[in-house]
Amino acid sequence: MMQKLNTIMNTLGENKKYVDYLIRTEQFELLAHEGLNEKNIYDIINQIKEFELMYPDGFIKYIEKGREFLKRSQMNINEYYNYKIEKPDNLIKIKFHLTNDITFKKEDIKNNFLNMDNKLLYNNCYVNNNILYRNKTFNHILKRNKKKNTSYHHREILNNSHGVSSNESTPVSILSNNKKSNMYINKEYPTYVNGIRQINTHQNVKNGTYNEDKKIKYSEKGNVSDYKCGLGILNNNHQRSYEESTIFTLEQFLYYEKIGLDHIDKISFILLAGGLGERLKHKDIKIKLFTNLISEETYIEYYCNYIRCFEKYIKKEKKKKMNIPFIIMLSDDTYEKTLCFFEEKNYFGLEKNQVHFLKQNKVFCFKNNQAHLDFTYEKNTFIISKKPHGHGDIHYLINKYNILDKLIKDGYKYLFFFQDTNALALKVLFVCLGVSIQKQLHMNFLAVSRKPGEEIGALCTLNNNEKSMTVNLEYNIFDSLLSSNGIKEVIQKDGFSLYPGNTSAILYEINKYNEILKKTNGNIPEYINPKYMDNTRDHFKCPTRIESMMQDIALYFYEHKRNKTTQASTVMGENTQMVMRDNTQMVMGENTQMVMGENTQTVMRDNTQTVMRDNTLNDQKQ
Repeated sequence: MMQKLNTIMNTLGENKKYVDYLIRTEQFELLAHEGLNEKNIYDIINQIKEFELMYPDGFIKYIEKGREFLKRSQMNINEYYNYKIEKPDNLIKIKFHLTNDITFKKEDIKNNFLNMDNKLLYNNCYVNNNILYRNKTFNHILKRNKKKNTSYHHREILNNSHGVSSNESTPVSILSNNKKSNMYINKEYPTYVNGIRQINTHQNVKNGTYNEDKKIKYSEKGNVSDYKCGLGILNNNHQRSYEESTIFTLEQFLYYEKIGLDHIDKISFILLAGGLGERLKHKDIKIKLFTNLISEETYIEYYCNYIRCFEKYIKKEKKKKMNIPFIIMLSDDTYEKTLCFFEEKNYFGLEKNQVHFLKQNKVFCFKNNQAHLDFTYEKNTFIISKKPHGHGDIHYLINKYNILDKLIKDGYKYLFFFQDTNALALKVLFVCLGVSIQKQLHMNFLAVSRKPGEEIGALCTLNNNEKSMTVNLEYNIFDSLLSSNGIKEVIQKDGFSLYPGNTSAILYEINKYNEILKKTNGNIPEYINPKYMDNTRDHFKCPTRIESMMQDIALYFYEHKRNKTTQASTVMGENTQMVMRDNTQMVMGENTQMVMGENTQTVMRDNTQTVMRDNTLNDQKQ
């Protein structure tokens, strides 16, 4: 082998250093391949050159890093081995059942009208000083913006409801055309959510209702631990004393939602769309999947429609024309197809110059725990296997193309990152934005209820003598950390894990985010997650590679040690059921939790959980 290799190297000139790279990293299977010759060695060299242009640390560092990661993975240890895993800080649960907790007094409901803040609501209208006003809310704009008008049968899905009837059992219809389900067709009831959402648009909600300086308990029966309508302050301290508290019904949810809606002109959107739908038996790009089978609206059309609706709302309510920036990260697998789809659909009504496409590159794959490169040899050509480096590349690309400086100059204050097939994330965008603004959060996670052992990232708090931080852990790291601590995953009464699941939908405050990007050049911690054939952890099911996760930038938000605490704020209740209506019906939220601790993170769940790490709230000495 060495004689043949020396002969080949003598023909390479300066390029022989790349063969030396392969020798130093022990890629002997590739170098000893019988098909290797003076001609196709350049196939390998050119691939290494291309790799080094996009991977800052270079080829050798990548292989060495991969070998170290794989060694730790095989031994089932990780960089968090000296941390103790605990539930997320300052857990606050949401609970307002539509049929029990959200109730109106009988005296407030008169002649089919509901009295709220001295205004009477009825079918998206309100009466003030004997004058009838019609509420043209954002939901109306959204419905008008749909290209396809779906006609609904009188037997409407029950999930079309937001409020309850006077007998506290029947949800109120939100149908603007007054069509009612035959389940409650005998009587008309007032609209709740669409009416309340725009009430007192120029007035502040009474602060006393949400006083964060007091613990106000609203308990129907039993103990406060039953999680019946409560409101309170939570503190983070050395004793790790946790308190769980709830918020007062739907009203505060709408309070935060209104704050978010009022600031919708301050947010831009970043979509991660580098994947194909192969796992879903879909042979095309994932953004062409349907959000539902009724309207057959694709995910990308759905997202663009939302952005257009935001723009129309801003034009109507704020009297200014905006083209909200929409940044989309693609991969080699999706780039050309996505651009063609946008051109074919005339950018779904958006301006061409407001949509920005970024393309992430791929990295080399490993075939075994020794970090040997996976490759194929066909037609006298060597091709080294590659896969995308993970959605953490978005930070590197945003920094590389200096995108944020212009956004900040144009007045944008928040960035919303979300995945290619996560339609429900936009359903709670307003309330997440409202919470971020109200609590001055730097980073705000959106998460879902997680079943024990489920293979999605888990949000948890990690503690050691030096630091306490609330982060996302990938399921393989999370499981190994539980095992190393000799503990089992805690199951709550509802059957879900104590640790909510990450959905990679995150809201960032733009200035702090930009500050971190400039310090790190957008490079965030990497990891490896091989899929093993069996418990011996010796063989892979498929080639693996080093990758990065968007949410791991959270590690850079932690600059404070454990001798500091932050004030936590109120969150919203447990077991929340909110019904959101689009073209079809979607249910958002049951079992909602918010966790608020140091360094901002918010989780709103579908089976909804909210976790908040507050980096910006003032530190308080213990």
